[in-house]
Amino acid sequence: MALSFGSRFKGNARIVGVAIALFALEITFVADWPFKLIVSIESEQKKYHYTPRSDFHVSVDRLVYLLVEVQSDENQGDRYQMLLQAACAARLGRLSYNNPFIVVALYIENSGRVTRYFFFST
Repeated sequence: MALSFGSRFKGNARIVGVAIALFALEITFVADWPFKLIVSIESEQKKYHYTPRSDFHVSVDRLVYLLVEVQSDENQGDRYQMLLQAACAARLGRLSYNNPFIVVALYIENSGRVTRYFFFST
């Protein structure tokens, strides 16, 4: 099945074995994440809402497991944005599951070179 940019695929799956679990898989192209982050700045005593956005991400039960960014500017600012978002997702996953949580991030440069990052929180 071919998915166009901006489309979403949602499905349910079962893991059969000793335990049966249901989860919602979401694959999203160029879209907002399924949750917002709240950023607190102590010096200003303010809180800001931030909705992460990535070129491609895969989430299960609204938690992001895979991030992909494609270079869109020469200084690769989107790479650093992706790295910060992946770190937040790993920490959120750890807090949600109370178990170690791993997020994989891929950055694709204009030359075609792909760099893989693993983020985890224990």
